[in-house]
Amino acid sequence: MSRGERARARVFCDTVATMGKFAATLGVLLTITGCGHARSHQRPPPALAAAVERYIEVYAARQDLTGFVELFAPDGVLVDVMLRQRFEGRKAIADFYAWDAPGFALADPAAPVIVVESVAYTENIATLRGHFSAFSWQGTAYPASPFVIRLRYSQAAQIVEQEDWIAYPRGLLCEP
Repeated sequence: MSRGERARARVFCDTVATMGKFAATLGVLLTITGCGHARSHQRPPPALAAAVERYIEVYAARQDLTGFVELFAPDGVLVDVMLRQRFEGRKAIADFYAWDAPGFALADPAAPVIVVESVAYTENIATLRGHFSAFSWQGTAYPASPFVIRLRYSQAAQIVEQEDWIAYPRGLLCEP
């Protein structure tokens, strides 16, 4: 790796670390502002609530990638804020998640992949706050990590846009 590439990688890793702290702070702010309750005071339409519950169920099980990406509109978008990446369409989203790739294991095989601690609804948007369960990737163990996921839904209750704020564990994307 050239000196310039190392410098860019260092900047990226520093940015990820800073953004991870920001994601954790965002979670605290959402809790303080009322999004930290099990459900917000605004009742979502039944179709939206059912779509969000299905999203949580399928993601937590991490078994049915096809079913998961079908929760998105065909031209749905996934934005990973921390990685500064955008994926458009079901195929690109499926390729990003790649649940069938070897090397992933939960620390507790009985645990869900994600634990959602709160959901706040505003019109056609659901904001989830929670954490990923502890896991190992390619033989390296990583602790639980907090997330905020914002899901914007269509009238047909399909995900139009998912925006992730994930505090990736140190060492997962960059050197510890």
